Amino acid sequence: MEQFAVYKFFLSLIVFVVLTVIFTAFVVYVIKVSRRIIKSGMDDEKIKIEYEKKIARKSSIICTIFEKLVLILCCAFVLIAFAFAVYVTVREDKVVTDIPTLKVVQSDSMSFVNEKNRYVKAENVKENIDVFDLVVIDRLPKEEDLKVNDIVLYETNGIYVIHRIVAIEEVNEKHPEGRHFLLHGDANEVADRFPVTYKQMRGVYNGARVPFVGSFVMFMQSPAGWLCALLVLFAIIALPIAEKKTEREKYARLVAMGIITEAEESSEAVKPEPQVATEQQGSAEAVKLEQKEEKAEKGEIIPLSHGEHEETAVTLDEVEISNAHSIGALFAMFNAPKSFKEKLSLAGEELNAEYNEIVSTLCRIERVRAIRGFKGETYRCGNKGVCKLTIRGKTLNVYLALEPNEFKDTKYIYEDVSDKKDYANYPMRVKITSNRQVRWARELILLLCEKNGFKVAKEPITNISDLFSTFKKSKSFTYKLRTANDVLKGRYKDITSFIKSIDRVRVIRGFKGETYKRGNLCVCKLAIRGKTLNAYIGLDPKKFENTKYKYIDVSSSKAYANYPMRVKVTSDRQVRWAKELISACINGGEL
Repeated sequence: MEQFAVYKFFLSLIVFVVLTVIFTAFVVYVIKVSRRIIKSGMDDEKIKIEYEKKIARKSSIICTIFEKLVLILCCAFVLIAFAFAVYVTVREDKVVTDIPTLKVVQSDSMSFVNEKNRYVKAENVKENIDVFDLVVIDRLPKEEDLKVNDIVLYETNGIYVIHRIVAIEEVNEKHPEGRHFLLHGDANEVADRFPVTYKQMRGVYNGARVPFVGSFVMFMQSPAGWLCALLVLFAIIALPIAEKKTEREKYARLVAMGIITEAEESSEAVKPEPQVATEQQGSAEAVKLEQKEEKAEKGEIIPLSHGEHEETAVTLDEVEISNAHSIGALFAMFNAPKSFKEKLSLAGEELNAEYNEIVSTLCRIERVRAIRGFKGETYRCGNKGVCKLTIRGKTLNVYLALEPNEFKDTKYIYEDVSDKKDYANYPMRVKITSNRQVRWARELILLLCEKNGFKVAKEPITNISDLFSTFKKSKSFTYKLRTANDVLKGRYKDITSFIKSIDRVRVIRGFKGETYKRGNLCVCKLAIRGKTLNAYIGLDPKKFENTKYKYIDVSSSKAYANYPMRVKVTSDRQVRWAKELISACINGGEL
């Protein structure tokens, strides 16, 4: 029996490994197919609808915590169930001591009282035991303490039986070695064939049972149960990873379609300092920014997975702004050197369209990956380089990993930059100054792929350059603030300095503006419309009628239901009024 158990264990282990490999291969295949479909543009409408629903839903932190908690509880339940089944299996053959033993009932011999059972009357029986009940077997009492109607567990030929004692034969000439017990299953017509000795008994049943749980325990004890538990745990771990990769591809596609133009998905909640920042703090932040830029210039770049090259990510300046704890630091960064991504966002529609056409060609190369640096983007396939993209002034430059001498006396116009160390591996520079140069750059990329044996997919269904034409139509609050005039920046600085001087106020930076809250109290929102800074304050406009304050009631707008008083900050007096109204909001509406 032990050899069979070992054989069963190793067979189950082999089956589990095989199924895990098959399941993993299937998940990887599904991820690849899903990513190809998303890149091709076939699911653009579906992705757009899902994104709009996600924005409308605005899932809270509580929902996220609840989802994580459910996942953890599922894992815990599977592990506990598996451990419980193993415990029952281990305790099966153990001698019952002070620690009770659990047994699964696999027969219906005690489920009811048979009419032909002459030992037991139905009205006297209160402890029926059904099939698949999980019963608790206690320690066996002394032999002389056993009596008629006790239900005991005994072993015969390696089989465990739970029956009722219906008669006791004391020590006599036939049985001088000890008492003999006649046992009978309540549902059986006749008693057990052979009497049972005390030595055969393993424990006594005192009425504790859990109905129908035994079927689950038996399943978990079987090889199928082991496989099920392990595969469920594997699925719980593998599926979120697969979903995350798919979500990345969807996000990249939304960027390519122009639906997401800035880092609007990641609205960061920043806890400001209660006191006004000093100029020294601003200088310290500027020094930190310069250090990060020096690292980026040295080649310490951020690797991106394939499909993330078009992502309009938060630029270095934007990241520093969103995490800054002082107004001085924020303005110290406005004149900092611009990254490639920022140059791209500030460039005209024509350059963005040229960039997207070239990137759409790079997207077709299988296993291509993008590495984003401060100065530009590098595209590689395996260990071989494909090209580099940079922006100089208002011109997009493509550096190709081709030998310039091979293209002498051809139609292509290019520049040999092999003497420059930074571009030694990408010596052919093509300036993208017209549609013809875009076409030539794409042709050269395809020639490079053919020369190096890179596989190229068919042309995407959706023209990314057409979708990208809306890139400049929607600008983020950060972009508007960075490109605003000094007057607006000064007014913004004055108001935010006042807000940050208030204790326990936090700011949430979004795509359209900044929201300030104090606990659950909605204080104000700041937004930029055209060239005007607007302050939406969480006060009832009707309470301030016939006062000196000039404002607009926007309570009818759903987006500003919690901030119904709109103040256009067009002068220093309006700045002063906005600060007074914000103070009134903090004080419960009292000026």
